[in-house]
Amino acid sequence: MKNESRAQSQLHTILTSIPETVLGVDHNYRLLYCYPKEDFPDLQDQVGTPLDELFSDYPDFVKITQQKIDQIFAGEAVSRHEHQMLNQQGKWNHYEMQIVVCGEKEVILFLREITELRTLQNQLIQTAKLASLGEMAASVVHEINQPLMIMSLAAEIGQHDLKKQAMPQVKSAFQTILQQVKRASGIIRHLRSFGWTKGISEQWENDLNQSIHDVLVLFRVQLQMESVNVGLDLDPDLPLVVCDPHQIKQVLGHLISNARYALQEASDKHLIFRTFIDDPWCVIEVQDTGTGISNEDLPKIFEPFFSTKQQPEASGLGLAVSQGILEAHQGEIIVQSTPEGGTTVQLRLPLDRK
Repeated sequence: MKNESRAQSQLHTILTSIPETVLGVDHNYRLLYCYPKEDFPDLQDQVGTPLDELFSDYPDFVKITQQKIDQIFAGEAVSRHEHQMLNQQGKWNHYEMQIVVCGEKEVILFLREITELRTLQNQLIQTAKLASLGEMAASVVHEINQPLMIMSLAAEIGQHDLKKQAMPQVKSAFQTILQQVKRASGIIRHLRSFGWTKGISEQWENDLNQSIHDVLVLFRVQLQMESVNVGLDLDPDLPLVVCDPHQIKQVLGHLISNARYALQEASDKHLIFRTFIDDPWCVIEVQDTGTGISNEDLPKIFEPFFSTKQQPEASGLGLAVSQGILEAHQGEIIVQSTPEGGTTVQLRLPLDRK
């Protein structure tokens, strides 16, 4: 009797210490006992309640679980299955259910929260996709440059051959070809400079106002299609700043992408760029009027793989990489945001670097 009591005590200690919520269920799908974790604090008082009442908000989950319980009692092997449920904070969590038989009329359900694991896996997959996309883009840029050079050369030869002939329409067509080739080459040049270079970057004196204009070239069409009003309040006397313009453009690109997402549901869509001096800093300020960041999420925005975007393609790396870039420039990035008031981001670069 003493050994049995000791074994029960040891089993209780084990079941309360493991990370899974443990549910004992009979062949009629009723709860016999449970060792709940913080996501299911009320289950302890629900002994005797059927599963379809315990998880009434998740009929698919109940149906699959009951099917697997029947399979186990029939002597079949069953696999783990996953489902999403709302936690106490109102956010969706991923859970994995494992079922093991315990006697002729009882099974034990182990319900494990795996949200962080699945999120990390998805973000790692997305990061790998982004890396592959970057490599592919570099190859595409190289391939496109070749025909553009040939088109430009052919148009210049055509213009030269027509100098002494009165063929204004043809001359105009050649001029249009050259203008569009120049435009396409400019876009490709911006794309090539958009990637974050590895290792120690080269830095020299640059015009931050021009960097803003260069990045807006890449996003101009998307912003117009999304009815975003872009405002520029740039200091015309802004001094040159020592930096890697490619990396600064990458940071600006991340901020524009974040702003576009935040402005999706906004009725008044504004994206404003400012530059000014706040000694000892030269400041780029990007402000949007979209949905801001909650007080709960704001301290986490620089964590790798953290994202407030409800999109599978969100890598959660943009602000983390941007912070690293600014720190490499001996600068800093400051984010101010409220859920109703939009978001303002300042990129602060030192004025006195040589």
